[in-house]
Amino acid sequence: LRVSSEILAGRCACMIPSYLAFFLSILCTSATSTPSVNFVLLGATGDLAKRYIWGSLFRIQRSHDVNLNVVAAAREPVSSGFSKCKIAVDNIPCDEEMCEVDREAFRQSLSYAKLKSAEDWRELCEKLDSGSENLRVFYLAVPPKAFSFIASHIATECRPKDPTSRLQVVFEKPFGSNFQSAQTLAVQISKILSKEEVAHVDHYLGKAINRDLLEIRTQNPQMNAFLSKQNIRRVDVVIREAIDVKGRTSFYNSVGVVRDVLQNHATEMLTLLAADLPQDDKESIKPFENDWNEKKKTFMESLSLKHESKSSNVQSRSVLAGRYKEYETQVKQEGGDDNKLKPTFAAIVLKSNFERWHGVPFVLISGKATRHREAFMRVYLNTEKECPPFPLRGDLDAQEYDDPCSAQIYFHLQGVSRQTPTVKVYGRHARGFNLSLNGIPGWIAQDSEMSWKFIGNVRAYDELMSAIVRGERRFFVTTSSLLASWKLWDNIVLQADKSEDHFIYTSEDFDRIVDMKLESDGSIDLTYRRDSGGRNIKDDL
Repeated sequence: LRVSSEILAGRCACMIPSYLAFFLSILCTSATSTPSVNFVLLGATGDLAKRYIWGSLFRIQRSHDVNLNVVAAAREPVSSGFSKCKIAVDNIPCDEEMCEVDREAFRQSLSYAKLKSAEDWRELCEKLDSGSENLRVFYLAVPPKAFSFIASHIATECRPKDPTSRLQVVFEKPFGSNFQSAQTLAVQISKILSKEEVAHVDHYLGKAINRDLLEIRTQNPQMNAFLSKQNIRRVDVVIREAIDVKGRTSFYNSVGVVRDVLQNHATEMLTLLAADLPQDDKESIKPFENDWNEKKKTFMESLSLKHESKSSNVQSRSVLAGRYKEYETQVKQEGGDDNKLKPTFAAIVLKSNFERWHGVPFVLISGKATRHREAFMRVYLNTEKECPPFPLRGDLDAQEYDDPCSAQIYFHLQGVSRQTPTVKVYGRHARGFNLSLNGIPGWIAQDSEMSWKFIGNVRAYDELMSAIVRGERRFFVTTSSLLASWKLWDNIVLQADKSEDHFIYTSEDFDRIVDMKLESDGSIDLTYRRDSGGRNIKDDL
């Protein structure tokens, strides 16, 4: 949920969801008093900071919604580290009026802290305590092996001395590499930071549809009644990329596609759609948040593989993993271990033990080098017709509109088929299902029946950074739900990593050569199509 600039300026809207009342009251009463935030960015010279975080902090500074004091922090000396940060700021795209003036003001306001020794930390903390603040944020865009060490310094030396100032420590993913490592890390951090002081980032939760899906469901009570086994035959969550991982195989071959995408982004998306709604509270957002976190955790704990394998040595028929043809060569060239190749594509079929979802398969799919960049959720409505293999592309063709198999609710996050986030109900066979996004900021109705597109800010990190400095936690992952997700995916990761079971594909021909069909028992049947001469294309791979 976003708070509009009009609300931030004190022009309070009359019609807002009740669970925003708490933040609205704070914002309206403090319209003349801009909050002050100290924001310490650890890993300030890294790739993530350069690509996303610096730009988001700059745009927050330009909005004048908060007094933002940014401290860039890294292990590098000031001479080289601060220079890299300023170059990153210089490279932020911006062609608006007064942009260069604001950019220079932002550069001049920055400071840099080398954080390598205990003395470095003491120096930083003394500096932060010398001024006034409402919120102190430490954003950890660093490898997880440094999380516990940094959190210890923050907890023992850098807590705000002012009792009216709050502390927020934000951890980027990955948080652990499996359930055991994540649990160990969580226990270490829980001993020094309270759960209210900890937030975990999943940048997909900053994307427009994911930000607003709870509000869409809350505004459409009939949608929640409709989302059940009586009406739904399958739910797909698809996140595919056109690019490969050349130049990044040292990282990617340590995680693979399941850890990188399915365990976090795809699971969070599915949960937003299929978990029970929290109870709306008319007075405060806090009970709503707490209830939602519990609902998320409970739903994740209800999930398991649709078709369990009888042996840990045998891959489940509900797990399909593959890798693009050039991946092995790239790993070798970049000095990696080509005997343990992680998957670059996976399709996993889950089920829930919730009664309302009994028998409904949840198909989670992600891959690199799959020709197109797309992310979407597709909720297929029940039909008596026998349906063909499910398409991996997003938008449907016009001739598919009247096909009973195409009756669906479609949530488009990003990709080539549509330039903006879209929510659409497809097919005449979906009539009788009503959905409205009227009144939700940023969404406008399109010409076709039951179709809306988003025209607001689509930068996920902008929304996440803004939520952090406003003190909102709804867009962030709690430690309890993160551990529930890892517990679900631990065994699935091991099965998907079995490289001898991987199928091989090429980026150019991915959609053309691969057919995947979901069988009634939850297994995935993979077929390679034959070329015009009748030759199985798999033989060429």
